Amino acid sequence: MKSFYACCTELQGAVATVVWVGILVVITLGCATASECETLRRPNFPHCSPVKYNSHPEEGPVTVVLLNFKRADNIRKILDNMVNYNSVAEIIVVSNNPDNTFTYPHKKVIVLDMMAYEDDLGVAVRFKACLLAMNRHILIADDDLMVTEAGLSNLLTARYEHPWSIVGFWGRDYNHSNPDYAYVDTEPGHHDIALTKALLLDTCACRAFWEASHLMQDIAHEAAVTWNGEDIFMSLVSHKVLGDSPYITPHQIGIDVHQLTEGTVGISSAQDHLPHRIKFVQTAVRRLNCF
Repeated sequence: MKSFYACCTELQGAVATVVWVGILVVITLGCATASECETLRRPNFPHCSPVKYNSHPEEGPVTVVLLNFKRADNIRKILDNMVNYNSVAEIIVVSNNPDNTFTYPHKKVIVLDMMAYEDDLGVAVRFKACLLAMNRHILIADDDLMVTEAGLSNLLTARYEHPWSIVGFWGRDYNHSNPDYAYVDTEPGHHDIALTKALLLDTCACRAFWEASHLMQDIAHEAAVTWNGEDIFMSLVSHKVLGDSPYITPHQIGIDVHQLTEGTVGISSAQDHLPHRIKFVQTAVRRLNCF
C-alpha cells in the first residue's frame, strides 16, 4: 500500500473515472501536476502534538459541538442528557437556520447564532465553532443520534490509546493501491475517513482544517449542502498534521449511541450526495498531495 500522501507517479495526470458496482464506487485518482500544485497556496499547518492527560481519559473535560438546523426536538433531548455527563464541561449549539431559533438556558450550554455564515460555511460551521471551545477534546455529533455517557467514555479511551488520530464510531475507506472508494461501513481500526456522526478530535485539528480549507473552497460550494465532505477533509488533514489515520472504535447501538428521529432532512438524502463525495475525496487527496 502506498503512503497516504505519496503521489503515484504512474497515475500522474490521469483522468478520473467512476464505475458503479452496487454500492461500491471505484475511482481512479490522478495526482496533481506540478503546474496545478503551483497554483495552490501552501497551508501553514499548526504543529499538533498528542493530548496530554492529567487524569484518567474518561474524565475529559470535553466540549460538545452540535448543529441545530431542523431537529430542535432532537437537540433538546441530547442536551437534556449531556448536561449531566461528568466529562462534558461545555456544549456549543450552533444555530444557522433563521426559521428554527433555539434557546436552552443552562450553565454548560452556549448557543451561537451563526446564520450569517450559512452560505459560506454550511455544515463545516461546526469546525469553526471548535475554534471557540475552552477544552482541547471536542465531540462533534449529528442531531439524529445521541452519544451516551458510556459512548463518550469509549471515544475518550480510544483517543488516549491512539493519540495521533482523531477517533469515531463510523468510517469509510478507499484502496490506496488501486485506488477505489468504498461507500460501506468499516470494521474497527485505522481507516481513511471518520464520519462526523460521532467524532472526537481536538482544537489543533480544527485549526489545521481551516488553514487548508482554501484548497477545497470551489468543490465545497458545488454541493446542494455547502461543505458536504467536511468529514472527508478533516480526516485527510488530521492524518497529515497528527501523523496517523482516523481510528474507528467499536460501538454498540443502544449502549454507546441511541438513534433519534431522522425525518427527511438528512444530508445523505440529497440527490447529489454520493457523486459529490466521490469528487470531493478525489480532489482533496490530489491537492493535499502537493504539500
